[in-house]
Amino acid sequence: MIIETFDEGKNKMVTCGEVVGDTYFRDVKMEHFMLKYFGFGIQEEIIDKLENNDIEKIVLITKKKLFKSTLADWIAYGHIDDFGHGKQVFLSTKYMQ
Repeated sequence: MIIETFDEGKNKMVTCGEVVGDTYFRDVKMEHFMLKYFGFGIQEEIIDKLENNDIEKIVLITKKKLFKSTLADWIAYGHIDDFGHGKQVFLSTKYMQ
């Protein structure tokens, strides 16, 4: 299942990743790494969709590394912020494998 959301900064729908089984996969670029949170962000709306569809795991894919985490960690330890693209939940890589 392909996951999409509306990006306020780009003013259009964007593809955010794909769900396979109980896992959400998303390609990310290291330039999107947020130093403020020492981690990455996922749109709050996407986190809600994943929770509503009983998704348990999240895998962020870069060119050199996979960052694996649980949706429960994003909900428990994530920080909500908005840098112009809509509300996002940011999770530190210290909660990722």
